[in-house]
Amino acid sequence: MATYLDDCSEVTTAHLTQVTRLDFWLTGIGGLQGNDFRGLTGLEFLNLYGNRLSALPERIFGGLINLEVLFLNGNALAGLRPTVFEGLESLRWLELYGNRLQSLPEEVFDGLSSLEWLAIGSNSLASVTKGLFDGLDNLSELSLDRNQLSELPAGVFEGLRSLTSLSLDGNQLSQLPEGISADFQP
Repeated sequence: MATYLDDCSEVTTAHLTQVTRLDFWLTGIGGLQGNDFRGLTGLEFLNLYGNRLSALPERIFGGLINLEVLFLNGNALAGLRPTVFEGLESLRWLELYGNRLQSLPEEVFDGLSSLEWLAIGSNSLASVTKGLFDGLDNLSELSLDRNQLSELPAGVFEGLRSLTSLSLDGNQLSQLPEGISADFQP
């Protein structure tokens, strides 16, 4: 049942826990503070697509225990802190497409065991580390297209037993890592 308020001064913590969807698509947001999403424990969908975000505070999404979908694509993110996605155990869909990411900390996706879709294409990634995708047991679709990858480390996709789609087009790969087909064996 929807609750309607006359203005934001009437918003209580009880109201915040009932919010399941926030859509900030193309709103011009240039920055976020560490407590911007505090109290939104019922949030399942967060769209921050097409804003001007260049950085995200550590653990910015930490209290969003029910978040399943997060769109961060089309921003100006040049890097991510290792703990930025900490606490998002329910996250199934993560879009980082079309930012300015040059590298990713190896532990940035740690704890995202429910993740099924990960899009990090159209960035400036020159390399990925072997352990970057460790623990993403449910990942079925991975997009790394349109980056600047010239090589991939052996075993980088090891353990991705649910992976059914891998996009690497638009990179500078001259060869695939030896044994890549073994990475996808059940």
